[in-house]
Amino acid sequence: ADIQRPFPPPIMRMVQSQRIHGILSINVATPEDGLIGGTEVPCVTFAAGGRWLVQLNGEEIGRLAAQSLLKQGCKKIGIWMPDGTDWEQLNELAGLRRALTEQKAPYIAELMRHLHVPPSRTTQGALSHQEQGYMLAREVFGAFNRNRPDGLFIGDDLMTDGALVALEEL
Repeated sequence: ADIQRPFPPPIMRMVQSQRIHGILSINVATPEDGLIGGTEVPCVTFAAGGRWLVQLNGEEIGRLAAQSLLKQGCKKIGIWMPDGTDWEQLNELAGLRRALTEQKAPYIAELMRHLHVPPSRTTQGALSHQEQGYMLAREVFGAFNRNRPDGLFIGDDLMTDGALVALEEL
């Protein structure tokens, strides 16, 4: 979407006529000043850039994911994130590890993965998150890999889409 006009004309007409007093946008980048179309109408953004952001508590998400997977009997829990993820700063991983420790379940570092994109591929254009999920699922759950997770938390919805396509094919 055009950052100067991120919303469709009907929404902009409601903004201009003051029928809307604020917007919560999902996956739509909004202007740096956080105001819509030169008005005083603020925009709070989720899953995109903007002045005012709503974000998920990654540590809590990781904790809840681990608890849910442990309740289902999983013993080898993995987490997948997009290429370029800084694992040292990843709150989801911290929450997952804390929950595993509390439940006396194993933390298996090899199951914490992202797709290693070869330098030749990055010069051709970055892989989409769907492609990364697809390729990682084919690699991890392919016939030649014996170190597979039995529980998996994928921290990106688009990666999950790709992984599900690959899992269905496998």
